[in-house]
Amino acid sequence: MHAEHHRIAILHEQALLRQGAAGSIGQLADFKVVANAADPPEFKRAFGVGAPPDIVLLSGDIALADRCAFLSWCMNKMPDTKLVVLGEGNSTPVQLTVLCCGAHAYLCTEHASEQFGTAFSSVLQGAFYFPELPRESLGALRPPMDKEQHALLERKPAKRQAEFLHTLRLYPGETYEQIGARMGITKKTAEGHAEVLCKRYGVKGKTGLLQLAALLGV
Repeated sequence: MHAEHHRIAILHEQALLRQGAAGSIGQLADFKVVANAADPPEFKRAFGVGAPPDIVLLSGDIALADRCAFLSWCMNKMPDTKLVVLGEGNSTPVQLTVLCCGAHAYLCTEHASEQFGTAFSSVLQGAFYFPELPRESLGALRPPMDKEQHALLERKPAKRQAEFLHTLRLYPGETYEQIGARMGITKKTAEGHAEVLCKRYGVKGKTGLLQLAALLGV
């Protein structure tokens, strides 16, 4: 396999969609489909041991099933694998749900083939890719905002706070102690960053911080 190829696994209930997605990805120079599966058990048999894929492209139904159980499994077993969800619409609540459960990107199935290259490259570079998620969705994290509160979105967090959000975004399944270790700071300092950000932006807990990271684009 070419050294620059990134390994893609497709997980979707519909065989025709898996075939179509594989065909579209096959036209991308830097990506290669290495496996596809119809359900999580089949996927786990393929990747429960050994080298995980760089990216998993999965259906929205599987991503949302059993309180996002498969996304949680991926975060625990394959923490460096990026998760790209294919959904049937651009519902903001659905996108926010998969985002805070560990997904790195969300694509509407209808136009996904046109966005695969951009989405895959973005998530591999550590960015979220939610092109249909409106910035105003921050309102879902707090009571309705006035103009002054909306202006918070234009205010960038301090350098270390941004680094904290960036690290949390890359490793959403880790504890604050583990996030702190990656940053070279203590658990108490990491929790301090979380507390300051939650208070400043009016979000709650790790879920709110993950959503905030996506909306601020850190």
